[in-house]
Amino acid sequence: MSPKKLLLQFPPEIVDEPLVYRLAKEHNLKVNIFRANIDPDKSGYMLLDVYGDPLDIENGIALIKELKITINEKTSGLTWNKDKCNACGACVVHCPT
Repeated sequence: MSPKKLLLQFPPEIVDEPLVYRLAKEHNLKVNIFRANIDPDKSGYMLLDVYGDPLDIENGIALIKELKITINEKTSGLTWNKDKCNACGACVVHCPT
């Protein structure tokens, strides 16, 4: 079973939501966090792989959208542009180093 790669952008009002717990407990998903930077009272991001039944993954993504967390599922084929990099973490899973 291939994981679903997700880059999540958290708005300040939702950074304290126990999202990984809810994905695991409520939707029977396994979550592997590659990188995260979430600060209280600030926005944040989380780069993760989600494993599980396709319907459970779909329901987990619906939860994420319901919480107003932005999802970027297009994490393949990325190239690093040093001048435009804002350290979002989307490139981490594709970096050979």
